Parts: sequence; C-alpha cells; structure tokens
Amino acid sequence: MNAARINLLPHRAERRARAKKHFGLVSGLAAALGLVIVLAVHITYADLISSQEGRRPCICSTSS
Repeated sequence: MNAARINLLPHRAERRARAKKHFGLVSGLAAALGLVIVLAVHITYADLISSQEGRRPCICSTSS
C-alpha cells in the first residue's frame, strides 16, 4: 500500500519562526517593563532625597 506522504518540515519551520518571533516580542516587552520599573524607582528615590535635602539646614556656608 502506498500511503500519502506529508511533508511536515515546512509546518515545523513556520512554527519555529512563530516561536522565535514570540520569544523576541516577550523578551522586548520584559526588557521595556524592567526599564520602566528601574526608572520609576530612580525617580522616587531622587524625589525622596531631594525633599530630605530641602529640610536639612545648610551648614556648609555658616562654617566658614
């Protein structure tokens, strides 16, 4: 009996290409989210430091 032969290689190549594209997209989104989180923490700490420096008296000009 001659069974029909189906070539699955193009299907596998398409699936592999979709997986690569998905991996790139998810990696890019994760990197962007990480960058947003780092910037948010940096801005928050910079604001906290700035407000604390505004509350402390400047002793550097009076010590001369």
